[in-house]
Amino acid sequence: MDEKRSRARYSRSLFDNIASRYDLANTVITFGRIGKWRQRLVREIDLRGARLVLDLATGTGDLSLAVARRAPDARIVGVDLSVEMVRIAREKVKRAGLDGRISFLIADVTALPFKDGVADCVVDAFLLRHVASLPDAFVEFKRPLREGGEIASLELTQPTTPVFCQVFGFLFRHVTPVMGGLVSGDFEAFRYLPRSLAPYPGHEELSRIMRSAGYGNVRCVLMWGGAVAVHAGAKPVPTGRQA
Repeated sequence: MDEKRSRARYSRSLFDNIASRYDLANTVITFGRIGKWRQRLVREIDLRGARLVLDLATGTGDLSLAVARRAPDARIVGVDLSVEMVRIAREKVKRAGLDGRISFLIADVTALPFKDGVADCVVDAFLLRHVASLPDAFVEFKRPLREGGEIASLELTQPTTPVFCQVFGFLFRHVTPVMGGLVSGDFEAFRYLPRSLAPYPGHEELSRIMRSAGYGNVRCVLMWGGAVAVHAGAKPVPTGRQA
C-alpha cells in the first residue's frame, strides 16, 4: 500500500509539472508517431454499440477524443490523478464541441470509482509502467467491465528486433531524456522514462498477466520494431450466457 501511494504521489507531481508541454514533448520524442499508435489501439477493440468507455490515465484527453470519433454514440469518462492534465483535457474537449460526451474524474485508476459491470470498454495509453502491481491493476480494470466488454492498453515494451533493440536502447536511455527535457523544461520527468521501463515485463509476459487476471481473447499488436505494443482482451462471458 505504501508503494502504491508513493507511486501515485510521484506520478501526480510529475505530470502536473509537465502538463503544459506534455503533448509537444510526446510528439517530439515519438517522432510524430503517437497519434497513429492511439488510432491503432482504437481499431483493436469493437466499439460498435458502446455506451460507456473508460479512459484510464487519460492525461490531456487525446485518447478519449480518438474513441469519441470512432464511437459516436458512446459516453467517455477519462480518469487521471493529475489536476493539470485534466484541466488541459477539458479545454481540448470543449474546443472540439464534445464536452457533452466526454467528462473527466480526478481519481486513482487502481481504485476506480465505478460500479461493477457498467462499462463496455476500458482503454489506457502509457499507464501500465506507472502502476505498482500489474496483476492487481488488471483485476481492477476488469471489475467495471460488463461481461464481454473489452480492454485495450497501449504501452512501450521491450523491442523484439535485435538491431532495433540496440538502436531503441540508445535512443531511449540517452536521446529521449534530453529531447523531452528540453521541450518540457523538466529533465527529471524524462530521465524517469527509461527507469520506468527497466522493470516492465515484455509483451509475452504481459499477455500472460492479463490471462491470469481473468481476461479472454488476449492478443498483442507490436509496432515500431516491437518497442510499442497494444494489448487487448475481453472480460469472459460465463458459459451458456450471451454478452
